[in-house]
Amino acid sequence: MITYNILPGTVDVSVVIRIIDSTDGTPETGVVFNTSGIDLEYRREGAASTDITEATLAALTTAHADGGFLHIGNGYYRLDLPDAACATGVPGVLVH
Repeated sequence: MITYNILPGTVDVSVVIRIIDSTDGTPETGVVFNTSGIDLEYRREGAASTDITEATLAALTTAHADGGFLHIGNGYYRLDLPDAACATGVPGVLVH
């Protein structure tokens, strides 16, 4: 698990997530924003989960785009969180 300290109200937050194959435990390297079965969400403390609409990024250096998603390497992916995920009002958010 990767943990970040992000100040509430911060915008244009990109995080790194890792995707592991559920059958053999190896890193998934071929996932793209529209891979069948992908369903990324965030949950602000005390609230229900909210779906993230995934979108492709042209490159890892591309400017932040809510839902932006791209493979970095070895099963690690850049995910651009929607600004609402980090809005003020709660002390934490879970990305899943």
